[in-house]
Amino acid sequence: LGVDLLNLLRAMQGSRVSGSMLEETELAVLRFHQLYKELSPTELFPHVQQYLQAVTGLLEESQTIGVRRRLCSVAGHLAGLRAWLTFDVGDPTAAHIWYEAALKPAIEAQDEALAGWLLGGRSLIPSYSGDHTAALELIRRGQSHGSRSANVAVQAWLAALEARAHAGIGDAAAFRQAQDLANNAVGSTQPDERRHGMDYRQDRL
Repeated sequence: LGVDLLNLLRAMQGSRVSGSMLEETELAVLRFHQLYKELSPTELFPHVQQYLQAVTGLLEESQTIGVRRRLCSVAGHLAGLRAWLTFDVGDPTAAHIWYEAALKPAIEAQDEALAGWLLGGRSLIPSYSGDHTAALELIRRGQSHGSRSANVAVQAWLAALEARAHAGIGDAAAFRQAQDLANNAVGSTQPDERRHGMDYRQDRL
C-alpha cells in the first residue's frame, strides 16, 4: 500500500495512532511475509526499511500501552525481515545485530511467537556455516518463547529447525524425535500463523 499512506494517516491523526493506522501497518507486515520469496532482496529491502523508519517514528511518540505493544510487534517483524534480508545479501554479522535489535520490541510487546520466529531465523546463520551446535542453542531459546505462545506454526517450525540441527550434529535419534514433533504439529497450524521461512510442501515442513 505504500509508506506514504501511513505517513498521510499519521499526519491527519496527529501524535496518536488510530485504528486504521495500526491495521495498515499490520497488513503491510503480512504482505511483506507473503511477498518475500517472490521478490529479490534488493527489491523488498527499501520498502521494509521505509516502513520500519515510519513505525520507529510512531514509537518515539507517546502512545497508550495497547497501541505501543502492537507497534512494537510490527517493529519486531519489520526488523526481523530486515535481518533476514541483510543475511540474504551476504552480511551475516549485520544480520545478527538486526535480529538482536528486533528481539527488544518483540519482548516489550510480549509477542512470544514473534520472538520464537526471530530466534529461529537467526539460527539459520550459524546453520548455513555448518555450526549446528550454535544453531541449536538459538533454536532452544526460540522454543522457550514459542512454547509460551498459542502459535502452533512457530512451534512446529522450530521443531523442524531443531531436527535439522540434530541431523547436522549427527544425532539420529534426536533428529527423528524433533522431526516427528514437527510433522505431527503441522496439521494443527493455521495459514495466517505462518511467516516467511516456514516453508511447507504437501503439508509438511
